Amino acid sequence: GNSGQVVVWSNQNTQFNGNISATGGLLGGNGGSVEVSSKDLLNFAGHVNLLAPKGVTGTLLLDPENLTIQTAGTTNTTASSGTYTANLDNSIITVATLESALASANVTLQTGSIDPQAGNITVANSFNWSDANSLTLSAYQNIIINSGVTITNTSGGSLTLHANNTGIGSDVGSGAGVVTNNGTFLLSGGGTLSIFYNPSSYTAPITYTNTGTDPVSAYMLVNNATDLQNVSNNLSG
Repeated sequence: GNSGQVVVWSNQNTQFNGNISATGGLLGGNGGSVEVSSKDLLNFAGHVNLLAPKGVTGTLLLDPENLTIQTAGTTNTTASSGTYTANLDNSIITVATLESALASANVTLQTGSIDPQAGNITVANSFNWSDANSLTLSAYQNIIINSGVTITNTSGGSLTLHANNTGIGSDVGSGAGVVTNNGTFLLSGGGTLSIFYNPSSYTAPITYTNTGTDPVSAYMLVNNATDLQNVSNNLSG
């Protein structure tokens, strides 16, 4: 049958180096949801298995302020139901932690805004995963993929990049709420690459490319009534 929910939480400091399993049943059922979090400091270096041999893989959530995906350093984000949330200024999730999480769960990296942090997600180093689990980067403000970075999946895993995730973080034409790609996407095997961003204007859509075979869909955000009216400037898309 379906798995349940696991929550590990503290008021001050959570150091998690263990293992959590919330898998679907052998004969049927979906993977569960897992939250590993702290009101103050989280160091997440454990392993979470949310696979489901006869159902849908579960989700792990991490939800920080500013978040950087990088090779070096110590992961200090909150993990909840496949979503990783930054809970400190300039939070980190290491490439090793992210790749390990993607091996056994769908993963969402999500930022909010707590002044003075903008709520950006930066991909500073390359990473890859080799199964059909999905990765979502959901930023309160911007998503930046640095030069020289390659994001790779050749097994049908989908990637979603969603800037301005609340619709109130920034306005169309403000230069914020954007997805800036200075790297390379290498995605194939039957997944999708979906990108949501604020354009500079609706007459100037950004073209994003994938060097793999999976399709790319880019969506200009409509955040308010003014944006909806301005869409008429480019009805062809």
